Amino acid sequence: MSNSECVVNCDGLDHSHVKLISSDEREFIIKREHALLSGTIRGMLMEQGLWNQVKFSQISGAVLKIVCDYLAYRAQYVNGKRELPSFYLPLEISPERLSRFLDM
Repeated sequence: MSNSECVVNCDGLDHSHVKLISSDEREFIIKREHALLSGTIRGMLMEQGLWNQVKFSQISGAVLKIVCDYLAYRAQYVNGKRELPSFYLPLEISPERLSRFLDM
């Protein structure tokens, strides 16, 4: 997604995407509906009064990429009648840690 698309899609309350920014300044544009699956991210959006972006001061880009991938995976299967397929997590991130962070 280009920067111009981000300006259009990430600006304001009614737009369909949000920007997540890691501690090392990597930016990830994800669907708002995916971001709102996480109680943590939803709370940060509301707390900061910004419905279009969240800055994570202690989460690296590598970890935030995994979070974004997991949210997209979760959104795809959340209402499905099928069992969730396995989601690959690197060894440094346990499923419990990811779940606690996401507040899911």
